[in-house]
Amino acid sequence: MKSLFLITLFLQININFSIAQISQSHNQITGEIKRDLIALLPKGDLLVDVMDSIKADPRKLELIAKFQEAIQNNKEWYYQYSKENRTEGALRYHSNLGVTEEEYKELLNINNDFEEISTGKETIHIEYNENIIRFKSQGKLAIFNYVSIDLDNYIVKIGDEILSFKSTINVQNDNNALKSKWKGYHWRLEYTTSSPNETMPNFEIGYHKLYKFSIGVIEKTGKVFIQISGTEINNGVRTVGFDLPIIY
Repeated sequence: MKSLFLITLFLQININFSIAQISQSHNQITGEIKRDLIALLPKGDLLVDVMDSIKADPRKLELIAKFQEAIQNNKEWYYQYSKENRTEGALRYHSNLGVTEEEYKELLNINNDFEEISTGKETIHIEYNENIIRFKSQGKLAIFNYVSIDLDNYIVKIGDEILSFKSTINVQNDNNALKSKWKGYHWRLEYTTSSPNETMPNFEIGYHKLYKFSIGVIEKTGKVFIQISGTEINNGVRTVGFDLPIIY
């Protein structure tokens, strides 16, 4: 009887494992946004990994700290310099950035050295109201309570912010925080204003808002990856800041 129980248990474990593998292999990006979102966001409860920590070389973390300290100590200069000295998205090197030119080159490629890691699991509930997808959660994932996806108009809302569909993602190498190729979709809202500073005529003060929502499938594991983030900076002071990646 004991042998029969062990054999039955073994078969159940392997059947469940096979089902999980089949389920994950069905996760894919076809280019048909509505169909893909419905497939990747099934109704009901999902147990997800909260990927809100990173594994990185201590030296890279030290460089980031030096860079951030330099910016913090010279906000006005950094704001004006970054506005005038960007080429193809990258900021030109300057000694005021707090690192050497060689260290700055390392920082420009730093994404290759990070890996997102899980700090634990949380449950997230997905529900449909006609063609609107909504989420319910708590704890670290409470921000998802403010997220909805309109399947008819292809827009994502985070609170009152409306994010427009921007692009299909197709990452073709493993040099990223997921350490895998992956495909998905990306929504974005970005808004910036500026006005002259009366006390410093050559410096402009302003407001910057950036909200993002991405969803995709990781090639190596077949798992679904979602990341939502929001940033609002008013005259150099961050008033909103969150970044939550999850995997399931």
